[in-house]
Amino acid sequence: MDAFGLYLMFSMLATQVLPSPNKRVEYPLGLLPCRIFQGETYRSLSRIIRNMVLMYPGGDIRYEQSGLSDARDYIEQCFLYDEFRPASHLGLASFFRVMETISYHGPRNFLIQAAEMMDQGDDLLIPVSDVVSMKDFLSLCFDFYLVDLINGHDAFAALASIQAGVNSDSNNEVYARFVEETKNLPAVEMKLVFDPVTRAFNPIYRVTSFQAYMALEYMQMLDQNVKFRRCQNPACGKFFVAQRTTAKYCDFPSPQNELKTCKELYPQVASREKTTKDAVLKSIRGAQSRLYNVRRRHPEQSEAINRFLDEIDARKESMSEKVVTGEITLADFNKWLESLTIKKERNT
Repeated sequence: MDAFGLYLMFSMLATQVLPSPNKRVEYPLGLLPCRIFQGETYRSLSRIIRNMVLMYPGGDIRYEQSGLSDARDYIEQCFLYDEFRPASHLGLASFFRVMETISYHGPRNFLIQAAEMMDQGDDLLIPVSDVVSMKDFLSLCFDFYLVDLINGHDAFAALASIQAGVNSDSNNEVYARFVEETKNLPAVEMKLVFDPVTRAFNPIYRVTSFQAYMALEYMQMLDQNVKFRRCQNPACGKFFVAQRTTAKYCDFPSPQNELKTCKELYPQVASREKTTKDAVLKSIRGAQSRLYNVRRRHPEQSEAINRFLDEIDARKESMSEKVVTGEITLADFNKWLESLTIKKERNT
């Protein structure tokens, strides 16, 4: 496996990443796109690489074919920032593929196409007129790399949303475009290798594009009936995969406490919230019952009592939310309810 790329094998409900011919790292099928296209990894694949390109130490060196080797070495170092190797391997493969394509055909042939990509994102580094320096060349390469990354991300977001039941017209449009573009995606190379363990020939895929990778992984997910789900932790909402059809929460760090996953933390949070909401509801019903009894015993106070009942109806949701979020205590909430009463006048 001398050629650059992300090397993959697929087995039952698993994606195997091959960092070397004799070593495999296995991930649940569908997990890799959730890791690559969400959270800090996705942001790093764009922002960190962009900043590293801008900091290229040979930026003023004139662009020549002889300088490509140093540029390749520098870009390879840029992708060592993250311990999640599948993402960095795929990112490096995408960038190298772009470098090879642009250097082979000549940078000037891609400037017009790059200018047409300006609406693809705020992080683009489109050269103004010509590619003169190595920094100009790497900036042009970054733009095509970034568009590949964005296309892969958008495809993931649309496919995951559709499967998770949070579909929209925009997702349908992205999905339709993704299906159309799969006809012209950068090639996914495949070769057969003999596995001495299973004594069978298995296909190995070499992927050099985020968008092509998403198509390949999604095809395997469809074949094995693996679906994306959306985390039911309101503070999270990330997509994830799980074998259990009843799974509600993801295995990513929870926004409420990064030391615990949503699956570990949020059932406890939800249980506490339910207990709190039940206590709040009991207090509201108790206050309303008290006011109804006062109104029945003292019809002359009906107008004032009705104002108290209306205030409870108007403010109960916002006040309840403050109790659930911890902004106020249940005792404070009960004091507010108790304040909604007609004060008895003292005899002088």
